[in-house]
Amino acid sequence: MPNLRSCKPLLLAVLILVAATAAPAGAAGPIERLDRWFVFGTNLAWFNGNYGADIGVNHAEGGWNPVFTPELCEKVFANLEKMGCPVVRVWAFERQEGLTFTPDLTTDPKYPYHEVTGLDPVFLANARILMDTAARHHVMVYWSLLNHLIREEQGGRHMRIITDPKVRASYLNNAAVPFLKEFASHPAFFAVDIINEADGAVGGTDALTGGKDPRLGCSWKQMRVFIKACADAFHAAVPGLKVTCTSGWNEERNLKAGRFSGLGLDFYDWHSYRDAPVLPHARDLGLDKPVIIGECGPKTETPDAGFALQEKNWRAYLREARKGYAGLLTWSYGNPGADNNFVMVGKDHAWRAGARFIHEVTRGSAIPDAGPLLLTEAERAERNAIQAALPPVLGLGRDPALCGTGSPLAKRLLWLARETGKYFPYLNLRYARLSLDRAAGEIAALGRWQLAARTPSPVRVRRLQAVGKSMLAAVAAHPPLLGLDSLQRLAAFVALDPAGPAPASNSPFDGDFTPVAPAP
Repeated sequence: MPNLRSCKPLLLAVLILVAATAAPAGAAGPIERLDRWFVFGTNLAWFNGNYGADIGVNHAEGGWNPVFTPELCEKVFANLEKMGCPVVRVWAFERQEGLTFTPDLTTDPKYPYHEVTGLDPVFLANARILMDTAARHHVMVYWSLLNHLIREEQGGRHMRIITDPKVRASYLNNAAVPFLKEFASHPAFFAVDIINEADGAVGGTDALTGGKDPRLGCSWKQMRVFIKACADAFHAAVPGLKVTCTSGWNEERNLKAGRFSGLGLDFYDWHSYRDAPVLPHARDLGLDKPVIIGECGPKTETPDAGFALQEKNWRAYLREARKGYAGLLTWSYGNPGADNNFVMVGKDHAWRAGARFIHEVTRGSAIPDAGPLLLTEAERAERNAIQAALPPVLGLGRDPALCGTGSPLAKRLLWLARETGKYFPYLNLRYARLSLDRAAGEIAALGRWQLAARTPSPVRVRRLQAVGKSMLAAVAAHPPLLGLDSLQRLAAFVALDPAGPAPASNSPFDGDFTPVAPAP
């Protein structure tokens, strides 16, 4: 998280171009994806820059009231859906927002510490609205619970959530676990981050701490005990839950040093802020689970004309994330209208360069496995129909009539089979549509070319027509797919008689031609 390193939280605001040359499905090891997805999206963090009191009442600060409204939530998530943003990271208990505490230090005079008693009802009600709104707009929510500035907020007294077993148990039993039991089964729930940039709450003079101040924070041993206790409790309460704990200091070095390893996390997440990013390959970090870049952005906050650096920087990070990372989240949606590179929308939520970038790269081909996507039943049915339509295309290379020695179609059909096989079976409906469109267009064009060739081959034409018929049958229950121009051309080709006259050519270069000697 940029510039929240100081004692006072600042009011900030806040997939390429990757060419479609990605490796075929199965070529990348499972560590390079999270459930086969390249996790892509952005950070919201908190609404309207209201750190510490955006969703719920902040009882730790004496009762700050939230700025959250259903109308604001609707505007944000509708905008994210329009961008095509699959995942957004949202903070829950930053500055101890949403938590309730013992009214005095404690009823036990031998134990003069605040304990967590539960969750603020306003926070819970607004979190439900947020999750329902996210689901309605097909956006998955990645929740981050505590924040590293707990080391100094409210005089640092709530660091005992991390360092003291009794206070930690009160937090887990009365707040964190109930929160996850309430929302982890929600269709819009993606994963949970135990504490944002945990290394920032580690004090001392160790080069790999965040605070670099022996008077603040805890030791690495204490932090690791806390992370493991949370991971164990979360997994016990909600089996199958995706749990991580983010690193945000010293770039990748804390992960590489093993400070987050062996704690029961399901994936790793580190944060990077560089103007011209060059990241290490994920495999060089020596990790045993997938790793994502959960925050990224330029180090330079002041925007240039048209927020060009914002877009250029995010594009560069996406390119670097192809070095074996399982995802990338930009920083951020932010406080609309704030004049810095960490905010991708204007005051009226109009898109800046970063938002346009997200829209561009989630169209389907740039990040074919971008997600996770929250599909409707109808969308899943359409995607499944496309999956059923394409196996004949995948098997083209095994047909000796089409791809055997001497077939003029072999090279193109083998290419088509390889391209169709990338990322198959598909997760992303947008990419599935692109793949179907490409396959239908190629089969129709090659079939008509073969019919019009100087030496036509009815056998090859019939084989291509059989492939086309199978494709059309699989998507017959989905009129929008049948309405694609490529599918209509495929249907027209399938209806042709292989023994009949050659179809009219759309181009003089579609068929063979005989050179004519110039007149004397």
